[in-house]
Amino acid sequence: MSSDNEKEAFRKFSTAFLINFIFGIIGVIFIGVMVSFLISSSLVTMGGNPEPVHLFYTVFIPSGILSLIGTIIFVYYLWQGFKIMETIMPNVSFGKIGALLLLFGSFSLPIIFPIFWTFPPNNFQSPMVYFGVFSIFGVVGLIGIILLIIAIYRIGEKYDNTTIKVGAIIYIFLSFIAAIVLYFGFKELENNPRKEKATILPPQPPW
Repeated sequence: MSSDNEKEAFRKFSTAFLINFIFGIIGVIFIGVMVSFLISSSLVTMGGNPEPVHLFYTVFIPSGILSLIGTIIFVYYLWQGFKIMETIMPNVSFGKIGALLLLFGSFSLPIIFPIFWTFPPNNFQSPMVYFGVFSIFGVVGLIGIILLIIAIYRIGEKYDNTTIKVGAIIYIFLSFIAAIVLYFGFKELENNPRKEKATILPPQPPW
């Protein structure tokens, strides 16, 4: 039964990080489009023409919604994986908290930024308020990522899976790359769930 639970947990994790990778590609495309939009907006404004605001709404809002949907699905599978895994490894149960904090932090960009764009601040206090809200969401999301990294690394350590441990370490810096690394790591465990880290015992006395 434990082996079946392990395989199911690893399947949830691998699905979660595959989704994370796919929507990460969408995020990279989104960033590229937004950078191009900002550059083109600056050039158009310098030329005396109105900014192409409609491009913002047709590009940013759908991309933000897709990113949020991807995060929700990603966190759902993470939660399910940790829910099963905590019955085997109680010391990774805080991974569920990390997943929820990550979800909370991901709401900042698709919610706050459109408000900031639609209703630009007219005084000094307004930018500080927006910055403060962004900071709160960002700190909460960062705490969630740290909790996830620790929990995932412990799983890799227990099952002596270097791929998962490496993926967990680089996730905080390059989550897009780490997601596909973790996908393959959990796929390895899904195919061989009982490959736990060997316990080295001291040598027996000669007598």
